[in-house]
Amino acid sequence: MKASILSAICILSVLQFSCNSKSNKSTTADKPIKISNEGVNIVYSDSGNGDTTLLFVHGWGINRSYWSNQVNYFSKKYRVVTIDLPGFGQSGKNRNIWNTEAYGLDLDTVISQLHLKMSSLSVTLWQVILFCRRLLMLQMMLSDWWE
Repeated sequence: MKASILSAICILSVLQFSCNSKSNKSTTADKPIKISNEGVNIVYSDSGNGDTTLLFVHGWGINRSYWSNQVNYFSKKYRVVTIDLPGFGQSGKNRNIWNTEAYGLDLDTVISQLHLKMSSLSVTLWQVILFCRRLLMLQMMLSDWWE
C-alpha cells in the first residue's frame, strides 16, 4: 500500500509541465468539462488562451481547485488546464484498478483529447512512469533489506 501511494505521489508531483496547444480556445475555469477514459469521466477546467498551455495536475488527496491561484495568475497570458484525476473532485470513481499506470493513461487521454503537444523541455509521460516504477522497485528492495 505504501508503495502504491509513493508511486502515485511521485507521478502526480512530477507531472506539472508545459504544453503547446493546437488551438487558442478560451473557456471559463468555473465551468467543468468532462472527457472519458475507459468509461471513467475526467473533469477538467480550461481557461485563458495563448500559444502555450500549462497543464496542472493535483497531488494525492486534493483536486483541481488547489490550483485556483495559479489559474488566476497564469490564465492572463496562457491557456491553463486543470484536471480532477479519477477518484478525486468531480471526476468518476467507477474504476477497478487504481495504480500509477492507470493515472498515467488518464493523463495521456487528457493530453491527446485536448490536442496538447509536449514541448521539447517537458518530461514525457512514459519517462515519469518508468521513473516511478524504478522508485517503487527500489523501495521494495530496501523494505525487504530492512526487515
